[in-house]
Amino acid sequence: MSSLEKIPEIDVNDSDEPAEKPRTETHTKTDKERDRGPPTDRETGRATDREKGAASKKPGLKTDPNMMVMTEHKKNKMVVAAIDFGTAYSGFAYSLKHDFEIKPLRIMTNHWTVKGSGSMSLKAPTSILLNPDQKFHAFGYDADQRYTELAQKGLSKEWYYFQKFKMKLQGNMDVTRKRMLEDIDGKQMPANTIFAMSINFLKMEILKLMAKHSGYTIEDVHFIITIPAVWTDAAKQFMREAAIEAGIPGENLTLAFESEVAAVYCRMLPKKSLVGLRGRDLLQSFNKGRKFMVLDLGGGTCDVSVMEVVNDGNIEHIRKATGGAWGGGKVNEEFTIFLNKIFGEDVVNQCWAENPSEYLEMVRAFEIKKRKVSKETTDEVPFKIPAELRMLLKLKTGFELEEVIRETKYNGKVIVKGDKILIDPNVFREFFKKTIDSIIKHMKEIFDENSGRHIATLLMVGGFTESPLVRDAVREAFPNMMIITPKEPSMAVLKGAVLYGQNPECICSRICKCTYGIRIARPFIDGIHREEYKVLVDGKYYCKNLFQVFFTVDEKTKIGQTFRYPIHNSYESEIRQDLRKEPKITEIYVSNDAHPLYVTDSNCTKHGQIIMEPPGGMWPEKFTGYVEMEIAGTEIVGRFVNKENGDTNMIYLDFLS
Repeated sequence: MSSLEKIPEIDVNDSDEPAEKPRTETHTKTDKERDRGPPTDRETGRATDREKGAASKKPGLKTDPNMMVMTEHKKNKMVVAAIDFGTAYSGFAYSLKHDFEIKPLRIMTNHWTVKGSGSMSLKAPTSILLNPDQKFHAFGYDADQRYTELAQKGLSKEWYYFQKFKMKLQGNMDVTRKRMLEDIDGKQMPANTIFAMSINFLKMEILKLMAKHSGYTIEDVHFIITIPAVWTDAAKQFMREAAIEAGIPGENLTLAFESEVAAVYCRMLPKKSLVGLRGRDLLQSFNKGRKFMVLDLGGGTCDVSVMEVVNDGNIEHIRKATGGAWGGGKVNEEFTIFLNKIFGEDVVNQCWAENPSEYLEMVRAFEIKKRKVSKETTDEVPFKIPAELRMLLKLKTGFELEEVIRETKYNGKVIVKGDKILIDPNVFREFFKKTIDSIIKHMKEIFDENSGRHIATLLMVGGFTESPLVRDAVREAFPNMMIITPKEPSMAVLKGAVLYGQNPECICSRICKCTYGIRIARPFIDGIHREEYKVLVDGKYYCKNLFQVFFTVDEKTKIGQTFRYPIHNSYESEIRQDLRKEPKITEIYVSNDAHPLYVTDSNCTKHGQIIMEPPGGMWPEKFTGYVEMEIAGTEIVGRFVNKENGDTNMIYLDFLS
C-alpha cells in the first residue's frame, strides 16, 4: 500500500518528529500499562482546558442531535419541564426558575382523568392510537378508551394501537433509525415516528398548561427527558432524535438518568415525606462521604446505581449503572401466563381482540392488587373475569370454568364465585417470585464488590416500589440496610428530573460503561506492533488498527472532562484534492477491556462514527489540529479545533445506523 487515501483512519505527521501526544491531567499510566501496548503515542489523555473559538454549523449536515452541551443557554431558561417517558406509564412536571430559587419543591404536575372511573392519576398509560391514515389520534387513557370503543364496534383493525413500546430500546437490542414497531394487531410503523408522536403530545400538554398559568413559550423551556441509566449510546441518540423530531429544540434538551435524578429528589425531601427514616438518619444518609444505592424499579426495568455524596452535597457515581428487565411488567407477564394456563392462550387473545374493554378493566384491577397484596395477606385475591372470557372457554372446550380449573394445578387454589375468581394469596405472590429473585441476586452481587462495601443507605424509587411484596423482600434480604422510600415513589424520577434541570451541577461525575476509542495508525515499531498490520504509506511504515482510547471502562469521568487527540493531515497531492470537500469519518470502537490494543481484538466492536465536516466547506491543503471528546452530562460531544487559527467546529457523533 503506497497511498494515504487507502487507509483513511491514519493520522499523519509529515515531520520527522513524533506526533503530539494526547494530553492528560487526570491519569498517569503505570509501567505495566505502558508495557502492554504500543509506545506513548497511543496513550490516552484528557484536557480540562477548553480551547476558545466560535462553534460553526456544519454545512450540508442535518441538525446534530448529540452536539449540544449543558450550557448557560439551557441553565438560564425560565422554566424546566421534565418528561418521564416510562414503559408502562408516562407523565410530565415543571417548575419556574424563580419558584425553584425560593421553594425548590414547588413543582407542578398534571392530573390525568382515568376514563371509565372518573378518578385522577399523576401519570397516564404509555399508549398511543393512530387513525387509519397513520395520524396521531390519542395518547394515554384516551387512547385506551378510544381503542376499546373501536374494537367493540369491530372498527379497530384499520387503526394503530401501541403499548409499552419503550422496552424496544432496552439492552443490546438492534436500535436503528429503521427500527419498526408492531401494534397490537401486528401492523408496523417506524419506531421513531411513534416515539416522536408520543413526545410531541406530552410537549404540547406542557405548553398548554404553562400558557394557561404563566404565558411562557417553548423558547423559555429547558426540557428534560428521563432515560434508564443502562441504555446504550444508540438508544440515547434515538430518544434525542425523536424528541427533536417532536419539535423540542436540540439546544433546549437534556437527557437525564432516571436513577440519579431520583436520588436528587430524595435528598431534597423533608423527613416526613420519606418512609423508613428515624431521628437523624436523613441527614446522616447524605453526609459527605456517605455511599448509597439507588434501586429504581419501573414498569419495564430495574436500574441500580451506586453513588457517593461529595463536597457541597453534590453526588457522584462510584460504579457504572447496571440492571435488567425486572420491572413490574414482568409480574404482569406472569399473570398473563396464569390466565393462559387456565383459559388457553388463543381464548385469552380472542377475548382481548373482541372485548378489550372488560379485559383492560381486569388488567387495571391487577395493577391495583399488585400494590396491595403483601406477605401478610391471607385472604383470597378477587378478580372479576370478563364474561366474554368464560363464554369463549365454554365454546372451545365444552366445559365451564369451574370444571377446567379442577383439572389444573390450581385446583383448590383458584375458586370461582359468581363473576369472579378468588386467587390464593400464595399463588398471587408466585407472580412476583422470578422478578424479585432477579433483583435481589443482582443487588447481592453489587454488595459483594469493592464498590458495594460501606453502603449504608438504599433508596427505593419507581412505580414497582409501591408493591409491599417488593419492599418486604428487599428489607428481608438486607436487614442491616437503611432503606428509604418516598411516599410517592412513582413520582421520584419525574420530580427529580425537574430539580436536576434546575441544578445540573448536582451530579458531578459518572462511571464509564465501557472503553471508548477510535482506530488509528501510528509509526510502526519493530518488536512491538503486529507485522500483519504493517503498511507502507508515502514512504513510511505505519501500524494500522491501533485502538486509541478516549475513556476507559469503570473510569470516573467528571462532567466537562475532555479527551484530546491530534490530527495532522495533508491534501496537497493532486489525487486528494476531491477529498477536501468530503467529511472526515472516523469509526468509534468500544471494549470491555480497560486497555485494548487493537480494534480487531475479540472484545472490541464498532460502536459508531465521528463525522467531521470540512470547516467552511473545504479542508485546508495542510492542517494541524485536534479533536476533543467531552463528557457532557449523560452524552458525549465532540469538537474539531484548527490549531492554526483556533477555530472550532462541532463534530457529529452517530451511534445509529
